[in-house]
Amino acid sequence: MFKQWIGRALSVATLAGVAGSLGGAGCAATRRDGRSCAPEAWAGTCQLRGLLKFEDRTLPIPYLVYEAIYAPQPNTTYPNYTPAETRLRFGAPAQYELSLYDHLKAQSSVSCQLPTARGTCIPKTVVVNVVPFDPAVRVCRPPCPTSRNAIRALHAKLNPLESD
Repeated sequence: MFKQWIGRALSVATLAGVAGSLGGAGCAATRRDGRSCAPEAWAGTCQLRGLLKFEDRTLPIPYLVYEAIYAPQPNTTYPNYTPAETRLRFGAPAQYELSLYDHLKAQSSVSCQLPTARGTCIPKTVVVNVVPFDPAVRVCRPPCPTSRNAIRALHAKLNPLESD
C-alpha cells in the first residue's frame, strides 16, 4: 500500500513539473505574471542618443573607435513595448576621425528592428541600420586638412590633453 502511494505521488509530482515547465516555455503571448511579452518582431526608428570616443590607440598605427548609442523610439504599431537602447562601435584610422564623426552624426535617425526568438520572451539584439563607414568615400567638413602638419595641428586642437 505504501509503495502504491509513493508511486502515485511521484507520478503526480512528475506530471505537475512537466506541465509547469511547458507552461513557462511557450511564452509567446503572456508571462506568468500576466504581462505580455515582446511581440514577435519590433520595427521602428532609432535615434542617436550619444556618440563617444571609446578607444584612441597609437600603436601600431593611430586608430580610433567611436561608440554610438541608439535609442529605439516609441511608435503606434507597438504602443506597449519599446526595446532597450543598443550600442554599436565603429572604428577607423585616426586620420579619418572627423569624417567618421560626421558620418555617424549624419545618421542620427535610422530604421531599426528587434527580432524575437520564437516561442520565448527573450529578444535578440536590436538591429540598427547604419551605413558602414568607408574611408574611400569619406566626406570632411571644411576646411579639410591635407598636409601632415595641418592634420597634427587639428588633432592637437581636438585632443588638447595629449602630448607628443
